[in-house]
Amino acid sequence: MNARLGYVAGLDGLRAIAVSLVMVSHAHAPFLHTGSLGVDVFFVLSGFLITRILLNGAAESGRIDVKTFYVHRFMRLTPPLFLLLFIYLLIAPFAWPNYASHGRDAAMAGLYLSDYALAIGEFPKMLRHTWSLAVEEHFYLLWPFVLIVLRPHKTRTILGVMAAIYVLATLWRVYCAATQSWEAVYYRFDTRFSGLMLGAFVAVLMDVDWKRYFRPGVLALSALSGLFVLLLILSDSTGWGHTPTLQYGVIGTEVVTAIVILAVMKGERFVRWLSFAPLTYFGRLSYGMYLFHYPVMLYFRDLTGWVDALVYGSISAILLSALSYHTIEAWVRRWRAKRKHTVPPQGVPGLSERLSSAG
Repeated sequence: MNARLGYVAGLDGLRAIAVSLVMVSHAHAPFLHTGSLGVDVFFVLSGFLITRILLNGAAESGRIDVKTFYVHRFMRLTPPLFLLLFIYLLIAPFAWPNYASHGRDAAMAGLYLSDYALAIGEFPKMLRHTWSLAVEEHFYLLWPFVLIVLRPHKTRTILGVMAAIYVLATLWRVYCAATQSWEAVYYRFDTRFSGLMLGAFVAVLMDVDWKRYFRPGVLALSALSGLFVLLLILSDSTGWGHTPTLQYGVIGTEVVTAIVILAVMKGERFVRWLSFAPLTYFGRLSYGMYLFHYPVMLYFRDLTGWVDALVYGSISAILLSALSYHTIEAWVRRWRAKRKHTVPPQGVPGLSERLSSAG
């Protein structure tokens, strides 16, 4: 597994689509009942990008440097999160004066424990969206060691093991959704890491001659067919409701996202619009947009309805994420560039400089 992949603009465009779906859903827009499936787009993307970061590093140094990976993840993810928590603790007591557990909720979010806290104790309330950050953080903690164990084996063997893990993780979620409450299943790492695994599978697939398996038009037809089904799910035209969407809507979203990633990596024409500059810029802001939008949307959603929630939440998210990206996160990018003794070209940082957590 030695292929080294650089920055791919279309993946940022896909992240912009994902965060838009999530934000519209969190505003409770009536035309997008299951837009929260955008989180599953993020999971597949994160699994792909994180695995490529680890493999890129291994291609350069000959080993997976877990310590450096952890330091870079911490520096990439926590400064914007701590900014959110700082602002939240300043404003939340005035926005929600009857709620007495803002400090506890911020602690759960800051410690990346929101996933199981929500599944077991139904908190944090106004920082509920941080559950997906916790899911990804647990994956980051475990996956480098799994990859170290797998890496000495043949790539095809690794792909087989990863495919088996994905299938088992999916079956586990489907079973849990059928036997447990929606809240107990939706937020947990053990029921939601399948998308991360599928993304990791696609990342390792880059190290074999994968393009020969996809004749011209196959990816386009597969993606367009999947997107049509996905639109039905997103609009809830199926009438499925929460549990079947969690069981099968997630599977559809994960598979379609994986197909789109393959199409982007293959340079298919039908996904070139994902590289449109304004879209990729919002993709670079997507982590911050995901962080900052939810409390604002929740406040206005309860106060005046979904339109104000979407407008004010989106404006706040874009402004705060841009502020974070061009100040705190820019400092982190410069710090990482110095550690590597190379400065990435302005506006086109390397892949390892560009992963954001979300969902």
